Amino acid sequence: MKYVRYWQSNWKLVLLCMGITISLFGSQYAMAEDERWDQEMIREVAAWSPLLAKYWDADSEDNWLERRKALEAIVTKHANSQWVDDAQLALACGMAVFENDISGAIKLLDRVIADYPDASTIIVGYGPGFGYELDRTWLESQGSLVFLNDDGTVRVAKPFDRNGKIGDSDQELLTYFEHMRRYPRKTTVVAKLLQASMYLHAKQEEKAIVILDGVIADARKTLAATAAADRKAAQGKYGWYIYERLQRPEYDAWITRARLLAKSDARKSTELILELTKIVSSDGWCWEINELAGTMARQNKQEANAIEQYELAAKGLKIAIEKDRNRPILRLPPAKGSENTPTPLEQRLSDVQKKIAK
Repeated sequence: MKYVRYWQSNWKLVLLCMGITISLFGSQYAMAEDERWDQEMIREVAAWSPLLAKYWDADSEDNWLERRKALEAIVTKHANSQWVDDAQLALACGMAVFENDISGAIKLLDRVIADYPDASTIIVGYGPGFGYELDRTWLESQGSLVFLNDDGTVRVAKPFDRNGKIGDSDQELLTYFEHMRRYPRKTTVVAKLLQASMYLHAKQEEKAIVILDGVIADARKTLAATAAADRKAAQGKYGWYIYERLQRPEYDAWITRARLLAKSDARKSTELILELTKIVSSDGWCWEINELAGTMARQNKQEANAIEQYELAAKGLKIAIEKDRNRPILRLPPAKGSENTPTPLEQRLSDVQKKIAK
């Protein structure tokens, strides 16, 4: 599901609230035009698999040195691959969280911004324990393609058409990644958001604001067209992942900046978040942004704006519920006794409707 994370005072969560929800998909997409995403993942497994080193361990912070070596191996052994920027973003996250080297992390991110102006990334988060968070859709789907031995060699590799055809659930994944190849979320934006969060942790708010304002200024030139493409793709037969999980990093810059503004100018804060809704969700399709805008408007005592945004969120949720019901995939029947239990989307709609009636 798409999500908007809220402002946290704990610095390790600042990056999560910023988008570092940044749901970014794929790296530079240096693949051949006719190469499917699943084929690319199988071909490049040696380059990307170190990103998963000790990733699932609950004590991943204790294993940071091992993880760092794995990430550095991507940079040195696969220097010409599309995964080097992902590895460097992950290294910067770990440096800041596990080594408390914020200055070094910011400098590394400066190099990433300079060296990879056209890249995109699967690093989508940054927080306690993991240090970096990988895109959920990528993380869930690559495991069905490639199985690794303990020494990192490939044991089994199975493309989506291994049975002579591509099923509906795999078509959803291919649609998602192909869309993100055409409308990528850039590594440079992720790196800038990481830097802004680090500056906030270092209590250098002015530097963070300069970065956020720059991201927003650039987004004003391109985001409307990208959001329109996202909406169109999400409405397609295989657009479920785009509808439910797509979160542009530019959204997070907007949201974080609006929350910073709220401390000094409630009116401008609300104006900024409402500007975002007009650009990306004037019809409620990106309903979580509308819900957040409604909450911020209500906090700033702008009740008419709050109700308008909550109603748009409710409209978007109803569409999302219908799309979820109509997914062209095989579903298991509900467990006995849970037939009438609301889905997470249905529960969220109920919550929004209560806010409207409040």
